[in-house]
Amino acid sequence: MGRGELVFRGFCVLFFAALLPYAWQFGGIRRFGEVGSGFWPLWVLAFATVLSLFLFLQGLWSARRDSRQKAAAQPTSADARRCLAAMAIVLAYLLILPRAGFVITTPAFILVFMLGLGERRVGILSAAPVLITIGLFLFFIKFIQIPLPRGSGVFLTFSRMLY
Repeated sequence: MGRGELVFRGFCVLFFAALLPYAWQFGGIRRFGEVGSGFWPLWVLAFATVLSLFLFLQGLWSARRDSRQKAAAQPTSADARRCLAAMAIVLAYLLILPRAGFVITTPAFILVFMLGLGERRVGILSAAPVLITIGLFLFFIKFIQIPLPRGSGVFLTFSRMLY
């Protein structure tokens, strides 16, 4: 664990924690059973604060362990290629998503991303993209009622058949 990465993680904890009081002022829950407009920003910031604190502490423990071992492993060129491929896949997903829609693009994205990360088990490769897409679809459309991109042309027609 590099010092710069540890400083960045600490900065994230401070950043998210500093925004919590502002999100609290939005008024998350007004009456029992009603969720106000400030509920989700407050929830996301609280979650981000806890996760970044967890990552910061994990980095501290890792840095202590690494300083004891004094073993510095350098990233390989294969790791760099894998990281660049992951970024390219995410960029392609973001560019294709508005045109092809969420229902078509997301399973393909998850499948390609999993293959890029080295997953080779057929059962996981066939089930995970479908289950993750269904889960995200139900969460956004049914639970929090946020519309997802439907696409255009034939993709829009297909999306309209589903929702």
